[in-house]
Amino acid sequence: MAAWCAEHIANLEIERGGPAGHHAPEDRPDAIAAAITAWARRHALLAAPASR
Repeated sequence: MAAWCAEHIANLEIERGGPAGHHAPEDRPDAIAAAITAWARRHALLAAPASR
C-alpha cells in the first residue's frame, strides 16, 4: 500500500517509523511525534527550537 501511494500521490512524504502493530501510535509514539515535528519544521509550520 505504501509503495502504491508513493507512486501515485504527488508530493507524498513517507517516513519509516519502525515496526508497529495494529495501532502504531501506541507502539511508536516517539517516532510518530518526531516525524510529525520534523515535517512541520520542513514546511515552516513550526518554529525551530530556541538555541541556548
